[in-house]
Amino acid sequence: MAARIEPRRIGFDIEGFIEDLQRVCFNKGVSLTRMAREIGVNNSTISYMKTRKSVPDGTHLAALCAWSGLDAGLYSKYIEDLT
Repeated sequence: MAARIEPRRIGFDIEGFIEDLQRVCFNKGVSLTRMAREIGVNNSTISYMKTRKSVPDGTHLAALCAWSGLDAGLYSKYIEDLT
């Protein structure tokens, strides 16, 4: 009988993502607010990401990645179970 593989939880490094997103905006000469407006993402989504460390839904994350060229997979990480 094969050993059972326990599922692992995956987290998202939202701080790293927003920092890199801000860097891309700076390099392109646009503000986060303007970028959000251009790609159809509510400014409140950007605010939640920055202040509440909230990961946007898949559609918004995809739009942010497509505009910025960032790879969401690079910000995904396993969270070790602390129990």
